[in-house]
Amino acid sequence: MDTPKTLFEKLFSSHVIQDLGDNNYLMLVDRCLLHELGGEPIFEQMNRETLTPFSRDFIFAVTDHTVSAQPGRTADTTTVGQRFLPKLVDGCRKYSIPLFGLEHPDLGIVHVIAPQQGIVQPGMTCVCGDSHTCTNGAMAALAWGAGSSVIAHVIATHSVIVQKPKTMRVNITGSVPPDVCAMDIVLHIISTLGTAYGVGYAIEWAGSVIDDMSMEDRFTVCNLTVEFGSEYGIMAADQKTMDYFLSTPGAPTGQEKAAFLDYCQNLHSDPGAQFDKEVTIDISSITPQISWGTTPSYSTSVHGSVPLSYEQAIPADQSRFETSLVYMGLQPGEKLEGLKVDKVFIGSCTNGRIENLRQAAKVAAGRKVAPWVEAWVVPGSQKVRRQAEEEGLADIFRSAGFVWGEPCCAYCSGANGVIFSPQERCVSTTNRNFMHRQGPGARTHLASPATAAACAVSGHITCAPQLS
Repeated sequence: MDTPKTLFEKLFSSHVIQDLGDNNYLMLVDRCLLHELGGEPIFEQMNRETLTPFSRDFIFAVTDHTVSAQPGRTADTTTVGQRFLPKLVDGCRKYSIPLFGLEHPDLGIVHVIAPQQGIVQPGMTCVCGDSHTCTNGAMAALAWGAGSSVIAHVIATHSVIVQKPKTMRVNITGSVPPDVCAMDIVLHIISTLGTAYGVGYAIEWAGSVIDDMSMEDRFTVCNLTVEFGSEYGIMAADQKTMDYFLSTPGAPTGQEKAAFLDYCQNLHSDPGAQFDKEVTIDISSITPQISWGTTPSYSTSVHGSVPLSYEQAIPADQSRFETSLVYMGLQPGEKLEGLKVDKVFIGSCTNGRIENLRQAAKVAAGRKVAPWVEAWVVPGSQKVRRQAEEEGLADIFRSAGFVWGEPCCAYCSGANGVIFSPQERCVSTTNRNFMHRQGPGARTHLASPATAAACAVSGHITCAPQLS
């Protein structure tokens, strides 16, 4: 009788080309994704080493990081885009790589459109020059980020050398409170266990809460896996996974569809499969979360306060704790609710999907953004943008005083040169709140779309009304 296997082991072993020894493996890469920040060094390396694509069928490129979210944008709207976009376009043209450029009707953030377009499919491996590639793990795919020099060789060889991690299953159980979003759940887990808890492990997210989640919420959870310390976040395929994929342009038809559905039946961990570590977290009693420091693990309830001492924070590092508070302009024990907000950003590969926008619009409907707040909503893709406009969500946001932006990474990391001013306090639905990420001295508070919308209309950190 075969030994029960974890989903990670199934995906990993089915893609191994050669065991190189010392826990190193040469693996087949099914999909290689590019964006413009990595395009320049990748294509320069390919030219320097006279590399050519092994095949064009597995490579896709996206313009998302340096483009502007401004309505009516062009490739020249940002000075950063003026440098990086032409080089990606030229490289894709030279090597005949499909490109989701500014004029493409389905342009969007790479981690949003890859599953949305059926580019990344259940059971595949995927590599991209971005650490949040693990987002695609919600499709029961093995996806991770890699550096530019690695990506250049993936393009040339259709393969990559990796070290095999250990395995961990995180079971999320309990009844989800009506005012809690997927973002709240993951911030709670990271603040409870720490950003280093998953280092060295491939994380399988499981449990009744994951089973009940929509695909959009599952993408949010997998997206934040890297903030938990792991490169790999995966989820078992179920009917929701298959329905989602079969609705995409990349879905198979006819006999191929039947074969795919049969294959998906095995994309789960077998009963009795052994993990190197397993943890169960009941989220029944949590409330909406928000970060107070400069790491996602420095998060707490919106109704909560900054810890009184570093011993109460994870990591329990006095220097980091004190530096974080100075940067954020906060004091030990200070309450978060009521802090004045300057900026609000709703979007990104973490929370830029249609369900995320619905959550925010429900809070914004019939309200107005506070006069001193600049608030943006940036859909994760043109498809999401169209759907939001058809559903009337865009009208809700515009009427409330939000700027309705063009799909891109926007204010997530300031990679397009559009940043916040020093000491401005921004409530953001993105994945990182590191120092200077949204601009030198900019203070980032991570939160769910619902909480961010509530902060925009109140002008202060606050909770959203219940979403049920």
